[in-house]
Amino acid sequence: QQLVRLAADKDALPRLLQELRTYDLLNTWVLESVITECSQRGDMEHLEQSVQLARAQGTELTSTALSALIRVTRTADDALSSFKDAVGQGPPVAVLVLAL
Repeated sequence: QQLVRLAADKDALPRLLQELRTYDLLNTWVLESVITECSQRGDMEHLEQSVQLARAQGTELTSTALSALIRVTRTADDALSSFKDAVGQGPPVAVLVLAL
């Protein structure tokens, strides 16, 4: 988390993600940290890039990451789409609680 926070402070998240991916260290938990950090900062550009990267490599997002996505959605349709993604991965209760 501290490394992700530092990279976000230095506007270096894309480089960090690329380096982690190069060494096969980009996993579910790293992506959770990145998505959560981006959502807290309102950094939609890097948030969307992180989600696309996760989907491209087939990485399943944690309930914490999914709830962060729900919290920052701009429209009801986006929130519903994120919620449907979350429900597809398991019980929605945890995601809903975390999203509140």
